[in-house]
Amino acid sequence: MVNAAEALDGQGQVEVRLRQDQPGVAVLEVHDDGPGVPEELRHRIFDALYTTKPQGTGLGMIAVRACASAHGGAVALEQSPLGGALFRLSLHQLSAQSGPQVEPSPAA
Repeated sequence: MVNAAEALDGQGQVEVRLRQDQPGVAVLEVHDDGPGVPEELRHRIFDALYTTKPQGTGLGMIAVRACASAHGGAVALEQSPLGGALFRLSLHQLSAQSGPQVEPSPAA
């Protein structure tokens, strides 16, 4: 969302959508109506240390992809129907039974 807002330079629209794409899969989409990501740069957007920002580190999108992957998910870049970029994060939902189990602490 920060990248979308920065790309708009204070003018434009950022839209966040959350839905269940298929049973057990949550999808978070961030759309904007900014300039988008040029086709010739799309293959590099998830590379370590790649940035188009003067003060950027090139670690943001690779961190998003690594986090998604670590949780069995994926992130993709597409063209938004709003005209700018669309970043789609898909994650498998955890059921209450499959979530982390917490053992009660012993009474002191």
